[in-house]
Amino acid sequence: MADAPDPGGVGPASDPEREALLQELIRHDVAFVLIGGAAIQSHGRRFDTQDVDVTPDADQANLERLAAALT
Repeated sequence: MADAPDPGGVGPASDPEREALLQELIRHDVAFVLIGGAAIQSHGRRFDTQDVDVTPDADQANLERLAAALT
C-alpha cells in the first residue's frame, strides 16, 4: 500500500505545499540552498520534517526576489 504511513511516523518525502514553495522560489530566480530535513529527503532518505529550511544568498537583489516570492 503506497500511501500507508511509515511505522516510524515519518512523513512522505514529497509534499505538494513544499514543492509549490520551492517552485515559487525558482520561478522568482531566488538563489538559495535547501537545508535541514527537506534537504535530507531530497536525497531520497526518509526523515521526519514538516517544514522547509532554506538559506538564501544575502545579495540585496536576491533578498528582494525572495521577498517578492514570499508575498
